[in-house]
Amino acid sequence: MKNRVFLKYDFRCAPFSPVTHSDLYACALEQVQWAEKQGVGTVMVCEHHGADDGYCPSPLVTLSAMAAVTQSMRLVTSVIILPFHDPLRLAEDIAVLDIISGGRVELVLAAGYIPSEFDMFDVPLSKRPSLVEESIQAMRQAWSGEVFEFRGRSVRVTPKPVQSNGPKIILGGSSAAAAKRAARIADGYMPAVPETFMDYIEESHRLEKTALILRAQGPLFLYVSEDPDKAWAEIAPYAMHETGCYGRWAQEAGMDNSYYAAADNADALRETGMYSILTPDQCVEMAKGLGDLGAIALHPLMGGMPPELSWPSLQLFADKVLPKLEIDRDSVFAVDRL
Repeated sequence: MKNRVFLKYDFRCAPFSPVTHSDLYACALEQVQWAEKQGVGTVMVCEHHGADDGYCPSPLVTLSAMAAVTQSMRLVTSVIILPFHDPLRLAEDIAVLDIISGGRVELVLAAGYIPSEFDMFDVPLSKRPSLVEESIQAMRQAWSGEVFEFRGRSVRVTPKPVQSNGPKIILGGSSAAAAKRAARIADGYMPAVPETFMDYIEESHRLEKTALILRAQGPLFLYVSEDPDKAWAEIAPYAMHETGCYGRWAQEAGMDNSYYAAADNADALRETGMYSILTPDQCVEMAKGLGDLGAIALHPLMGGMPPELSWPSLQLFADKVLPKLEIDRDSVFAVDRL
């Protein structure tokens, strides 16, 4: 039984955090170097724009820095919000990152959902589906290195990525329409709403395409401690900040807010299980329970947690959890065919 482990960073920095964004980015670079030596195979960097807490707007820039300090770790955008990017410029940046990293790039792309972000970039929400389809088609053509037609003009993108035909494209989403779109135009699907994965599988079968199963994840946030109650008291403010921010975004977008609204205080949030504070033995049990399709998410700087709170969990995970697991260094998005 094998597990995959990945790091995730979004660089939120809660207003009460004692650290700066400079501290968080510097710490993340140290952590990816350290984690690669422990057997962690993947790092993900997220994207949002105009957030009060400085949520990372530039995953490709961040992953370029991480590529420079690692040798084998897979570099995942999770996600790039396609409607905010020029497809040709995005294809160029991704190609260069793939070259710099030696072909380690994987892409999770999405249509976005927060109205204020679309206002910021002057993009109508109604154009999301068409922009996603246009962007993916353009990037695939761009990575051929050949001349192609784009918006009525002949264009060419060079240099070509290291990976033949470009990096793998996984499409994220939270609706049946997004799931079916992923089956049609992407290499895989990462559902924000788990129930929509069946829509992806069914559409893949209808199109006579092989459906791809992505790795199942454990808790949204995992922290390893010999004293979970003490650790939760320190971590809870950052978790409350994170869920509050996502909840407000969901409300702004008119989405079902029950996932975040269920916890209006720290005790209630802990009861949801989204944030798991586990002893090493409990963590081992949880990891083995995920099975061969399991992936363990480590979000060490969640909400702007300072390094001195972040590192002890990572070190305990490396010392007392990893030795009891069989770790697969392949990407968390390695797929299994149905």
